[in-house]
Amino acid sequence: MAVHILSTKPAVTPEIYDAVHAISHEFSGDWGLSIVNSPSNDELVLKLSAPRGFRRVVRLQYEQQSGEFITRMLRELRDQDIFHTV
Repeated sequence: MAVHILSTKPAVTPEIYDAVHAISHEFSGDWGLSIVNSPSNDELVLKLSAPRGFRRVVRLQYEQQSGEFITRMLRELRDQDIFHTV
């Protein structure tokens, strides 16, 4: 999985960075993940793109911005049926 982290402030902590890179091998194929911090508030925006062009965008509030939460959420998104339809 290709991972792109775009952050102009320290919103993406080393914990988040390490967690995302630790599970990236679980996403075989042409997956992509972008993490962008919102310039107007404390949200992080995660954009997950899957093979065949499917994409999900998730906004994380400050209290959701932990490596454990993001890892669990990415696995749940990966396993959704829409990403696996032909």
